[in-house]
Amino acid sequence: MNVYIGIDGGGSKTEAYAIDEEGNRLCSLLAGPTNPHASSPESAVQELIRLLDGIFDKLDNSQHLCKGLCLAMSGISETTEKRFITAALQSYQNDRGYAFPVEISSEGEISLMAATGHVHGVLVISGTGSIVYGFSPDGDKFRAGGWGHLLGDEGSGYQIGLRTLRMVMRSYDGVIPPTRLTPAVVHSCALSGPQQLREYIYRPEVGKAEIAAFARVCIAAAEDGDPAAAEIIIGEAEALAHTTAALMERYPKLQQYQIVTAGSIFKHSRLFARHFQAKTGELVPSAAFKETGPTLSPAAGAALLAKQLFQGA
Repeated sequence: MNVYIGIDGGGSKTEAYAIDEEGNRLCSLLAGPTNPHASSPESAVQELIRLLDGIFDKLDNSQHLCKGLCLAMSGISETTEKRFITAALQSYQNDRGYAFPVEISSEGEISLMAATGHVHGVLVISGTGSIVYGFSPDGDKFRAGGWGHLLGDEGSGYQIGLRTLRMVMRSYDGVIPPTRLTPAVVHSCALSGPQQLREYIYRPEVGKAEIAAFARVCIAAAEDGDPAAAEIIIGEAEALAHTTAALMERYPKLQQYQIVTAGSIFKHSRLFARHFQAKTGELVPSAAFKETGPTLSPAAGAALLAKQLFQGA
């Protein structure tokens, strides 16, 4: 049986997804982050290889033949980065005796494929990081944001998590009133008080994904009506809306396509999604949104794109 594999690599986790010739799911597998800027290119490749070995272990190689792989990893956009990953995958195939074509796509294309069945439109992602993509049917590709947690990522889990931690310390210093964020953060870190947060956060092992995880605390507190948490959620939603509007105004032809939203922040925060949509509509009156979110994971979209590209090849 011929199979097609899709991989969605992010700053917090990576998913592999395998389908058959009919597009039916065969198996899937989760692994750690493969964004090379979240750790290092070498560690990203090691995690990618571990994931591939795992998915091929799940597939009976005597019964299944991989006919194509479509891979999208956050942080992989420049030619040099793609060459590095391509070389690593070629070496992997040589070492293990595999021979299948590989397409390095963008996280935007695989998410659109999962949501709409095609790869044109406007996609806004808010997960650990954030980015806005635009794709036209004639192959033009546009983007805004996605410059990483130090240079950008407005409206991302990382920025929400970071602002959550900062809000806790501002409350501790008496700059803002008490907030539900404080006991929630203290409890999640198993601390005796917020004054211990500095030592906890500045540990070497605390990275982008660990900071982004505090977004869950903020989302829950905002849903419970905490003003400080709501301020963070609304502020980051509107910041991402400004990034989206800027891309659509720079390339007006994108305004004819629906906006698709994806990522854990949109999924788990109704407040974030509502204010993002409202602000984007205010900035771009012609903006239209896809009413229902993706029913498939981006990794499944990558597998479907691999099938589209390589079936019959």
